[in-house]
Amino acid sequence: MEFARRYVKTVSGGLVTEVELRKMGNPAQPVNLWGILTGAGATEVNVAELRASVRAAALSGNPLGELASALKQALPTSDIQAIILRVPSIQSAVRSAIAAI
Repeated sequence: MEFARRYVKTVSGGLVTEVELRKMGNPAQPVNLWGILTGAGATEVNVAELRASVRAAALSGNPLGELASALKQALPTSDIQAIILRVPSIQSAVRSAIAAI
């Protein structure tokens, strides 16, 4: 997963790209970084909130289900299961589980 764009929203509704923000140095106020993941139908997400959701999913009793829920918010029209199955460690786990049968 990658972000196609990352930016900060200004009070007036404008957008400042991550690159522009880094060039400015430290902003006077804390900022919220927003982004859009690469993928069909991606929606705008708060980067910190998405990262927190992914971390929480990893620690939950149902990591795969929680990860799917977090990704579904960012990619509402995408096939989340197909995306998850492209992750190498998940592919390995699936192969191991099938080999054990």
